[in-house]
Amino acid sequence: MAYRFLKKCVKIAEKISFMAEVISAVSIGLLLLLVVGDAIAASVFRKPLTWSSDFQSLFLAYALLMPAAYVLHQDSHIRVRVLADRLPPAVQRTVEILTMVASLVAFIALTVKAWQSAVSSYTRGWVSHTPFGMPLWWSQLAVVVASGLLCLQLLAWLCRFFFPKQSKGSNPSSVSDVVMISSGGQEGSS
Repeated sequence: MAYRFLKKCVKIAEKISFMAEVISAVSIGLLLLLVVGDAIAASVFRKPLTWSSDFQSLFLAYALLMPAAYVLHQDSHIRVRVLADRLPPAVQRTVEILTMVASLVAFIALTVKAWQSAVSSYTRGWVSHTPFGMPLWWSQLAVVVASGLLCLQLLAWLCRFFFPKQSKGSNPSSVSDVVMISSGGQEGSS
């Protein structure tokens, strides 16, 4: 029963992470259109889009931050394992678990602080110092959502690690092994 519940929670976290990846892709497309549109407006019509820098910052924040949870799920983060690869496998697993737990604690703290900052910006009515005057909480919300999703994905990783549906002799030793177990042996599938 508990295993089924955890499995559903992991699947939900993975679907939400994928949706965040889609939001990032859309943000990149909108950012591209806005930059090109602003360049055309400034050079051809001699009327730059005064509001474009606000939206460029907004789209850039979502484009850069939102994919973090999905990248963790895909085991695509860049790693430097010079020291870790020299450790015995059991110590490597322990270090990886401790790293994931420390990351979870750090991102929970970031999520809480970013939420407080966004709420403060919203309640005080803070806006950017540009002609458009975009509310600052719009960009700050990207940090809240992205770090919150990363927390969910870190929890999902820990659940998959500690509660894998193991076949005989399987023992996950890294994120990629955990991904393999959660996706039924097909890496990269959700």
